[in-house]
Amino acid sequence: MKLYKKVSTKIFSGEIFSPIFLKRAYMYYIKDRLITQVILSSISLLVLFFNPKFFSSITRLAYKGDIQKLVPALNERIVPMKNPIDEFEIVVNGIKKLDEVNIIMRGSSFNIFGDCIDYSLPTFYLNYYEGEIVESKSPIFITADRRIYNIIKKNKKDDPVIFISPFDHMKSDQPHKGNHEIFNNFDLSVFCKHVCGGLELGSGLAAISVIKSVSNKVNIYGWDSYLDKDVSNMRFKQYLLYLFSTPSKPQYRRLKLISEKMLNFIYAKRFSDCKDIKINSYFSNINFNKEIYRKLKDIMYI
Repeated sequence: MKLYKKVSTKIFSGEIFSPIFLKRAYMYYIKDRLITQVILSSISLLVLFFNPKFFSSITRLAYKGDIQKLVPALNERIVPMKNPIDEFEIVVNGIKKLDEVNIIMRGSSFNIFGDCIDYSLPTFYLNYYEGEIVESKSPIFITADRRIYNIIKKNKKDDPVIFISPFDHMKSDQPHKGNHEIFNNFDLSVFCKHVCGGLELGSGLAAISVIKSVSNKVNIYGWDSYLDKDVSNMRFKQYLLYLFSTPSKPQYRRLKLISEKMLNFIYAKRFSDCKDIKINSYFSNINFNKEIYRKLKDIMYI
């Protein structure tokens, strides 16, 4: 239960004055909600505007000691590889080599491109867990979010559900297999992380990387990364406002979401240059917006 739901009870019981409660209140309201999610997140946008390659200094300050570093440190940046999929460490067991597939995400651009989908192809649904309409007769559900994975596995008992684990050594993350023609006779296990380690990829970027590693061609729909319009005409100042916005749910961590959005933009640009990846979303025309990528690439690449 979240701390702010307990405050009134604590006041009347006198526990609000206990050292443990005061420490928790400081960590939640002051350090996390105020310092990290408001002050440091605002400073991070200024850093992005003037010198983006130092963005990682803000994330290190906010999450000092955290195994998840959000973006590469300045000295961890890499030289871009010819094939962007090679910038991810991926292990997939239990899935056959596929020819052409679809990945469908929950972005609003799906309403624009959804009529073009060939549902005769193997179709992966990312983070579909709230009763969304599924057109495919043989859907495959996939996520890199542990909470969503448990919900899907519970609600879709007869459908295949794939969990992408960031930890190759955690046996408890073995995904529920289900039945589908794409599976072979081996136990199903899927692992993905960036070569820099501990980055805030989000389920979408992880799913694209994993599925492309076992497919010849991937068609992507609804990959918007919280965008509500085409990115081609967006100026960098508008992009910064988009980065700062978050869904109206208290569990969202703004600085982590900023990092995830930027990494998704960087790789949407990289994937758009691949002939075997077709993006049908608000990222479709990303190659027309060179200004934003020119700024963001310094976060990832030397």
